[in-house]
Amino acid sequence: MRIEKIKCLSESGQEAEVLVSSDVSSFEVWAFCHPCILTEKSILQEPLFGVFTEIYSSSERDFKLEELSEWCAYNFVGKLTDASKGIVDVGGIMIMLDAHMPGDLCDGDWVEGTCGRIDI
Repeated sequence: MRIEKIKCLSESGQEAEVLVSSDVSSFEVWAFCHPCILTEKSILQEPLFGVFTEIYSSSERDFKLEELSEWCAYNFVGKLTDASKGIVDVGGIMIMLDAHMPGDLCDGDWVEGTCGRIDI
């Protein structure tokens, strides 16, 4: 994942909205960043963090990332890559979810859900 754009929200508070793009698909996501010390074209090695999330098993088998009307909020369909840590791959956008992981979900399962906000 890489940083495409940075929109400063507060210079003194070091808060910004950051556009993160996938290296393997056309997916992009706006994420909140604080403190924002990133620069455009930076590479992100760690997953993004999804807060206020819900997750459940999905019958869909295509990645989906759909921005909601709320700030930095998204619906998603992706593959669970690490059930123990709650990490989902959504077309190359890696998100660690704060949701309780249902016990019947395993690595490789397709899941869908909602992130109330995505942070870096």
